[in-house]
Amino acid sequence: MEHIKHALYFEAIIQLRPLNKELVNLIRRDAEKNKVVISKELTEAYGTDIYLSSKKFAMAIAKRFKKRFHAQIRVTKKVHTIDRQTSKELSRITALIKIN
Repeated sequence: MEHIKHALYFEAIIQLRPLNKELVNLIRRDAEKNKVVISKELTEAYGTDIYLSSKKFAMAIAKRFKKRFHAQIRVTKKVHTIDRQTSKELSRITALIKIN
């Protein structure tokens, strides 16, 4: 696992629509099992946003939900910063998962 800079560090957001407590709990269990840190959860009437410390884990969850629940997936990428040592762009992803 990478060094986490602070408690609110995240690389990915999973947006789960509509709100489904069972699926949120499934993501929590999988994150704990894979040692992925959930830094924040925002729950509204329309769904939940889960902030994760791993882009790779977020993509795996999105693909699994697409296959298992026939969910619609939309993944977007946003440049967050540029690494000072390598000059590479570092990005964060947002994976929107809509379950019908």
